[in-house]
Order: sequence, then C-alpha cells, then structure tokens
Amino acid sequence: MAQYIQTEAIININANKKRSKPMRKIFISLALLATASLYAGSTTGSTTVNGTAEQACSISNSPSLALGFTGFSDSTGNFNVDIVCNSGLAWTASVDGGSNPNGEVRRAVNGTDYLTYRLYKDAAMTQEMAITSGNTVTGSGSGGTDTINVYAKVVLADNTPTPPAATYSDTLNVTISW
Repeated sequence: MAQYIQTEAIININANKKRSKPMRKIFISLALLATASLYAGSTTGSTTVNGTAEQACSISNSPSLALGFTGFSDSTGNFNVDIVCNSGLAWTASVDGGSNPNGEVRRAVNGTDYLTYRLYKDAAMTQEMAITSGNTVTGSGSGGTDTINVYAKVVLADNTPTPPAATYSDTLNVTISW
C-alpha cells in the first residue's frame, strides 16, 4: 500500500504539471537535503602559541632558628632556606645583620640585654657569614627546590658577661638575587 501511494504521487506529478509545482519543490528540497551530507567537509587550521618563562626565584619556606645557651660553653644550631629558581639561573643569597647588629656580629635582644651570635656557611663553622663581607652563598637553580643551609653559633667569648636567662629574639632577612 505504501508503494502504491508513492507510485500514485509520481503519476500525479507527471500527469498534472500545474498542481505539481508545490510537490516538485518539496521533492527537490528533500533530494537536496539527502545529498547535502555528500558535500559536507571539514578543514583544519593551526594557531601559534608563544610563552615566555621569566627568570625568577622565590623563597618557599619561613625558617626559624632556635639556640639554647647556658653561659658555660658555645651553643650551635642551624636553619635551612628553601629557594626555587628557574633551571640554570645563577643566584646569590645573602643574610642581613638582623634587627640588632653590632659590628660584624648579630644580636638577639630581650629588653636591654643582648645574646650575640654568628652565622656560618658550613657545618664545621669555619666560613663565617659576617654582616658586611662573606655573607653570600651562590648557586644555580635546579628548577626545583634548592636548600641553603645556614649554621649558627652563640660564642661564649662574645657573650661576656653572660646575659640573663631569658628568651631573646632577632629577625633576619634573607635576600635572593639573580
């Protein structure tokens, strides 16, 4: 039956041309829609991406230093500064004199009393990081975290007379230059 209706429609179109214009438009539209996918296409373009990695370093931790001093012998401690610099970037780290420097030594304070201490680049404490000279450490960025070890010593001879028992504090600034 469906085939009969389709055949009859074709016969009507061919038999009566005046009435067939609307039907002919419908069939042409359907034929065009059916063949449209045969002519569909696609194209691919490309784009350029430019980026710049700026040279930079940052300090990635806030270290602290705890020194205990009895007044009978030297006391030691250390802290680590973690820095992150671009791979291959040469850097220099320095430590300032703190909030209470006295000549080439640093001092922690409690009221009007001071506890004098010294910083060193090496664990053997033979390479002092004085305030105006020798206070830098150099390196080259790994692209990851690099650690700078800083060693401290409260020298008995620097603290005569022995300061009163108390909690002493100081603030050091670490600067990374590149």
